[in-house]
Amino acid sequence: MTKTPIALTYGRHQQQENDTKLVFAVHSFVCGFYTYTNNELIYLPEIEWNASGGIAKFIKGTLVITFDDEFPKRVEIPYRIIEGIVISTQPPALTLTLWEAPRLFEVEDQSLTQQMASFGIQPRAKTPPRTRLHELPHSTRSHRVICGQSLVYRLVVSSVEFAERTKRLMDMDIFAISNYKFPQPSVHEPRSLVEGLESFNKAIKKHAEAVPFSVLYQLEALVKNGFLLPWTVETLLVRMVSKAKAKRGILMEDVAQVSSIAHVYRSYLTTG
Repeated sequence: MTKTPIALTYGRHQQQENDTKLVFAVHSFVCGFYTYTNNELIYLPEIEWNASGGIAKFIKGTLVITFDDEFPKRVEIPYRIIEGIVISTQPPALTLTLWEAPRLFEVEDQSLTQQMASFGIQPRAKTPPRTRLHELPHSTRSHRVICGQSLVYRLVVSSVEFAERTKRLMDMDIFAISNYKFPQPSVHEPRSLVEGLESFNKAIKKHAEAVPFSVLYQLEALVKNGFLLPWTVETLLVRMVSKAKAKRGILMEDVAQVSSIAHVYRSYLTTG
């Protein structure tokens, strides 16, 4: 039986017996995507949250990221959904490709709770109360729109002991890890994934009658599941529609030509 990549990854994760407690100081948390420029792989940030003072902990079975922006946030990424990690040094960062969206939480501010506990008003809670979120709020961008499609997240971390900590991460032998120096994107390169999704959805509606439903379903799945970027699939869709129209045009020309020949033949038989 052939194992799928996710099954192989899951099996490797089960080898971790102890809590590693590998910790990185986090400067920012980024949601973005990979693309190619001049045949070079680059990473384009779509949304970035300031996570100065945040931490990322590789504990048993889960990567947990906590930071404050407008309110305390907690991001949980089970090891089983991490397809791979890319380590880069400019800036020091861990870029994670995921199989599915991470778990997002708002954590209750513990300052008042701790003060009340210190006075004996209520017992100190071991785990801070938290609320499950569908997106991480951002002051200017919508995370909800791309949360399921953009599955490449970056942790920009402290340079202090970066080499030592990443070596420990590799020595854990739990993840597929590679080292790569990402080229800087050009000033005109960045594209908005939100705008790309809007354009793709319009294209689907526009060409719904020209392409079979089963094909449209597969094209949407490629985008919605984060396998391909929306503008890549939209370009493919437009090409398919053009070829379909061209084939129909040739067919109609053939039908017209056959009809003309039949008309001439009937006329010949009539005038005999």
